[in-house]
Amino acid sequence: MKNKDLVAPLLSTLLIFTAWFLTIYFGQGLADIPSIRYVIIPLVWSCVFIYLSSKNYLYLATIAYLVFVFTLFADIFNFTNTYGVIQVAYTSLCLLAVFSFIYLYQEVFKTRPGIASLLSSCGVLVLCIAPLFYLGYTISFDAPTDKVVFYAIMQSNFGEAIEFVAEYISPVWLAVILLLAAAVAAIFIKQQKISRTKIETSLLYFLILTFATLTFSNQDNLRLYAYAKNSMLEYHTEMALFDETQRKLKNAELKFRASKTGREETYVIVIGESLNRNNMGLYGYFRDTTPLLSAKAQRGDLLPFTNAYSSHTHTMEVLSQALTEANQHNGKSYYESLSIINLLQQLNFETY
Repeated sequence: MKNKDLVAPLLSTLLIFTAWFLTIYFGQGLADIPSIRYVIIPLVWSCVFIYLSSKNYLYLATIAYLVFVFTLFADIFNFTNTYGVIQVAYTSLCLLAVFSFIYLYQEVFKTRPGIASLLSSCGVLVLCIAPLFYLGYTISFDAPTDKVVFYAIMQSNFGEAIEFVAEYISPVWLAVILLLAAAVAAIFIKQQKISRTKIETSLLYFLILTFATLTFSNQDNLRLYAYAKNSMLEYHTEMALFDETQRKLKNAELKFRASKTGREETYVIVIGESLNRNNMGLYGYFRDTTPLLSAKAQRGDLLPFTNAYSSHTHTMEVLSQALTEANQHNGKSYYESLSIINLLQQLNFETY
């Protein structure tokens, strides 16, 4: 390799270390910069850049590293710290992606690089969905993404999803996503126009297999993806347990009794989601935000509870205990507990 041919990979190496350092620094702070042994990660990337530059795959190496930095930043931003194994996991995933892209260019669509560019662009965008989601949620709501968020997604329908996007996803985020997609496409188009040097097929297979093995063995350390997957699996497990409890109740395998003497009564339960008593005039807020409730209370037609507290901070956990016999004191799981609906059905109420 000539001296002038070293300029691009050497500059890339400098940028690699700079981007990695800034990601860790802004994500964790200077005091939490990992020990020197973690510098092996940017060194590995530097070697990849130098090697792929010699094969005229520098654009693919660049985009793979940008995805790595973006993913690592999203991980730190949500989980507040990073470890060597986390960086290794994301590195192996992104290197698996880049050598898979090279396989598309070199082996599968060698006479049609445009198709390879299209498929590779889609692959990059798929990899960016998770970090974009975590970053978007954390920045929008100033809180880390937890399993309750994924539970809410599982419980939502298409209409609610559209409403959520319209309400909370700003045009800035949509513009960022479109710019990201355009930049990815432009880089791959640039790559397909360059005459590439063939990587030995056996070596390419070896690299893909190696990074696939590393990625699979470290899948739990791909926290952005693993946390979402585990949350959804936990949701399905709990719903299966809930359905089993309901089946037992329906088949009278679980015995309970409920009685009531009054008849011809109608009960309406109103759940004020995200309602805060600190903003209710009924409870002393300086603005008259609840005029009808306040008037009823003054007439003695309303009984305000002044010392009632929710059992949790999130809607799903609150209602799981407010509407069942489970609570933070008896330790019962909501899917093993009788609900208000179960009691009303026992009393032959029609419920809606």
